[in-house]
Amino acid sequence: MKKMQKLIAITFMLCLMFASFTTDAQSLKSMLSKPVPWYSSTEAVQVADNVLLFQRNTGGWTKGKDYFREYTEKEKNQISNQKRKKDSTFDNDATYTELQFLARIYTASGDQRYREAFNRGLDLIFEAQYDNGGWPQFYPEFNTQWSWDNSDWVPQGLERFITYNDHAMIGVMRLLKGIADEQEHVAFVDSQRKEMAAEAMKKGVDCILKSQFYYDNRLTAWPAQVDEVTFEPKWARNFESPSIASDESVGVIRFLMDLEQPSQEVIDAVQSAIRWLDEVKILNTRIEEGDTMTVMLEDRNVPKHGRRDVWIVHDENAPPVWARFYELNTFRPVFLSRDDTVRYKLSDISLERRSGYRWYGYWPEKLLKEEYPEWCKRHKVKSLLR
Repeated sequence: MKKMQKLIAITFMLCLMFASFTTDAQSLKSMLSKPVPWYSSTEAVQVADNVLLFQRNTGGWTKGKDYFREYTEKEKNQISNQKRKKDSTFDNDATYTELQFLARIYTASGDQRYREAFNRGLDLIFEAQYDNGGWPQFYPEFNTQWSWDNSDWVPQGLERFITYNDHAMIGVMRLLKGIADEQEHVAFVDSQRKEMAAEAMKKGVDCILKSQFYYDNRLTAWPAQVDEVTFEPKWARNFESPSIASDESVGVIRFLMDLEQPSQEVIDAVQSAIRWLDEVKILNTRIEEGDTMTVMLEDRNVPKHGRRDVWIVHDENAPPVWARFYELNTFRPVFLSRDDTVRYKLSDISLERRSGYRWYGYWPEKLLKEEYPEWCKRHKVKSLLR
């Protein structure tokens, strides 16, 4: 009975987390492509005021906010009482997305509240950066929100690791690059902070180069998270083993390709990662999902009805697809349930993880077909693709 109550409680908590995560920075991120006049609208200002409401005193933001509703005075007081917490994070698009949004609001409105809030958040980013150029997932204190699902391989938690997962570090780097490049929406940043942003970005690029996974006398691509001292690929949650992450690597490569004057080290990093992505693409495979899965049992098709499922089908006409994670050293696609056991077939993990995590995707497709060839032409680099 107690086990069932615990399971129900965990399931309820997950539902609440998922509902809140999809309404905060991830939704706010979609607001960054609005037309410039929108940022001075009543709607935009209401969202921006909620962003200020949730800002921690440290300057950053945590996860689980809803910026798109109206709060009562009682609710505002309750939220304000949380400002002293030191749980700011760069995970789930948090902090750097709020700063990107506030920059656009200030540029449109000139309201000093938004500039002051932006500067506090930017100063947190400068403070949080490791000497080696990386950023932890949480700062200044580590958050234990996911500790129940952390792998036993990471007893101290994963929040101190340099995190590429979900593009956390690259999101921070793009904010800094925009400031260093004096992009229009951050042109208001003072000269001292611009210099600091340029220096932080330079250190960040160095960190990216040092954490690219090296094996068998060659560079490959990037893990989802690495040790903050040794750059060793690390475990995260039970279903996220040390591995090379194709989705996150695409984000890193795109950032490096956006550097106007790439060093030879940057060029080599891009070339190596592109070659690796091309080598590990999966052919003749179509990913299907739905409420019904057909499996082979004694040469008969047997439909299995129930919750959403995901499975693979052999299809010689299917475009290349990539696994989310590749095993270190062997480069085999890996899949895991919540028991931190590595498996090599999607069908071998639990239904909950098959349908609750994106194990396959087409993330490198546009990069390889369009963006990389254009980058080669722009920098007079020989393409490694046929």
